[in-house]
Amino acid sequence: MARCNNVDMPNVHTLAPGDKVRTLEDTHPTGYQRGARDGCRWGQEGRVVQRSSGHGECYEVRVGAVTGWYEPEELEYWHIMRGYIPLVEPPAEPATAWERLERDDFS
Repeated sequence: MARCNNVDMPNVHTLAPGDKVRTLEDTHPTGYQRGARDGCRWGQEGRVVQRSSGHGECYEVRVGAVTGWYEPEELEYWHIMRGYIPLVEPPAEPATAWERLERDDFS
């Protein structure tokens, strides 16, 4: 289980250095050191430099000549047969009105 923005998320895939990724959009996570995310570039392809799990899983990615740290939910990885796939699956929306009522707590 990965931890994104202090929320437990199911991990779909773990990246290794050299893996091809595409960045999505900024989720505005907290807890990074100053400058760690200055090199982040959104909507672009890059390569994983390293993985860190010290304060929750995150990846350093090189896009062009710069690197930045990204949360797993901000990345898609390249699968040779299926193209780009989200690293973390977003939570599924309930399919029916009844499931939505069961999910929502009105108390």
